[in-house]
Amino acid sequence: MIHLTLFLVSSLILPPSIDRRTLLTGSFYSEIIQKMSLETVPEQNIDPNDNYAHWSFFGAAPPPIEKIITRDELSQEIKNKNIVTLQIATQHDTIVATTVNGHRLASSINDKEFNIFVLSFMDKDGTLPFLVLPYDEIRGFIRDVAQYWAIVLPSFVGLDQFDLLPWQISSFSSIKERNEFIGSGKRPKKLIDYIICSIHNLKNGTKV
Repeated sequence: MIHLTLFLVSSLILPPSIDRRTLLTGSFYSEIIQKMSLETVPEQNIDPNDNYAHWSFFGAAPPPIEKIITRDELSQEIKNKNIVTLQIATQHDTIVATTVNGHRLASSINDKEFNIFVLSFMDKDGTLPFLVLPYDEIRGFIRDVAQYWAIVLPSFVGLDQFDLLPWQISSFSSIKERNEFIGSGKRPKKLIDYIICSIHNLKNGTKV
């Protein structure tokens, strides 16, 4: 019952920056589970030649998700003692579960329901049959930055194609071509121009 007590009392003793969700999914809670629920967590048996269980880039890049399963299927996997860890995925509203053979399974579960889902497997002694890993803040930050640039860069390229930017970001095949453009002040030929020309030639039956 120690885990449950910590969870209920957290709203009274934790500072404003740490809420009950942080306690449940954060490093503090996961360390407690690792120490107190170690005997109930299944042991892993990982094949070093299994691509679904192999971490790359010095352990920084996780293996691919083997498959996506439903909430009920994940619950059954836990009951079958096939799950070692649970973690909220970097994209949120998804749980990544690691099996005893090191495979990673994904299940669509809302972040707000994660606490309830975890506590539903807590036994009378307050132990869990798996480890709760904290949300990976570093990977989450990298994902947010990648999403930002995935939107910004194509937007800049699209605006440039229609000359809606106050500057040119077009590439040139040579310094000479660049200098000729600067000297003439003319608009460089863009990708959109080639596309329009190709469409025009197709309509007229002209070979591209």
